[in-house]
Amino acid sequence: MTHRKLLRWSVAMGATMIGIVANAQNIGINVNGAAPNVSALLDIDASALPVNGKLGLLIPRMATAERTAIATPATGLLVYDTSLNAFWYFNGTVWTPIGVQVEVDPTWDGAADFTGATWRSGNVGIGTTAAPNSKLQVVGRVFIDNSANVHALAGNPALTADGALGEDILRIRDVGANNRLLVNSAGHVGISTSTPTARLSIATIGSQLELGGTAASLVFRSNFGGLGTTASTTAKLASIGFTSLAENISLGFTALRTANGNNSSTTAIGLLYDVDATSPVNGAEIWLTHAGNVGIGTNAPTAKLDVNGKIRGTAIYSSGSSSMTSTTVSTALVNNNDIATTINVQNNDIIKVDCACNLSNSLTGTTLMNVNNTAGLGIWIQMPNFIMSSGPGWSGGHSTGIIRATADGAITFTARWRVTSATGSAQNCNITAVVIGKQ
Repeated sequence: MTHRKLLRWSVAMGATMIGIVANAQNIGINVNGAAPNVSALLDIDASALPVNGKLGLLIPRMATAERTAIATPATGLLVYDTSLNAFWYFNGTVWTPIGVQVEVDPTWDGAADFTGATWRSGNVGIGTTAAPNSKLQVVGRVFIDNSANVHALAGNPALTADGALGEDILRIRDVGANNRLLVNSAGHVGISTSTPTARLSIATIGSQLELGGTAASLVFRSNFGGLGTTASTTAKLASIGFTSLAENISLGFTALRTANGNNSSTTAIGLLYDVDATSPVNGAEIWLTHAGNVGIGTNAPTAKLDVNGKIRGTAIYSSGSSSMTSTTVSTALVNNNDIATTINVQNNDIIKVDCACNLSNSLTGTTLMNVNNTAGLGIWIQMPNFIMSSGPGWSGGHSTGIIRATADGAITFTARWRVTSATGSAQNCNITAVVIGKQ
């Protein structure tokens, strides 16, 4: 027969009397003397305590450092960690929290599912404990390495983003939800703009606007921001260039405020070339003003073309010369084919023609020479004057004329001459033609 021993004592807890009932197999703690449950070594029963006098069980409390310092903890040892505010038990190998989900870094090896998550919306979150708001939400850095894995996409790209029909393909935003980089369904790329209308559109964050107007490109558009209102203020619009061990060369587009103000009448756009990151060298700058004036070597052109320096052309210049002595006895104008030049022109080009020569006459007659248009179409605006020399002495002079081309092509100019009497002679002659403008 089971030996039963009843042990009671009193504990001062208001008017409540708590008793311990001990059997041979187990112990019960209660106020009504009920036997402990046969399945429990210790049965603590608070059901008979008054409503306002309920009591609980206080587990040993300690800091994390104290818990982990327990020597050879028994399997199932239970403590309350005051550093983490949670119950912890020793599972025989490691300390484990109770009622706290352990956060892990999930991995996917391409074959095995991560089973440590409770699926709610079908969204996946990495690096966050909050519910993800997208099919994949990553908080933290992302590294893509496609060096070893090959898939079916042509070219084996490391990252592919496909957008639905009519929807943006890619958006990268800042914390203020401003679009920093966007690729829309039309293949337009926008930097700091939500509505790129060119292959590449660059705007400013504040306005979210890109450059527009009838002159705006469908390939590249940019809105760089404010130029300022003070004269000589500049803004670097764009630059291209290259560097090497010995050179640092760039070509830049710059906006210039030519005078105080804030409208187009006080602005100019320049193309500047520099070396070694210095200011433009040797006047290497071209400026276009609001009035359509172009300045080379000056940022304040006062004419349609204003050049600060020398002008030289080779494609619009020709010359011919003869040092031999030639003669004529003709009293009517005849061409001297030894003195000629040909120039290629366009319709309405204005050409200045000069003939220089030394002339003489065998007796007391006069020798005369000027320029003739012998091939190609043109109309003389200024008829060439005559070079004249009387008597046997040598005399030099110039014949100048201005002609307008009436068709594209080549125009040939030849010296022509005559005498009033006797024999005329010519030597050391030359003829030049240069395009000086366009009508």
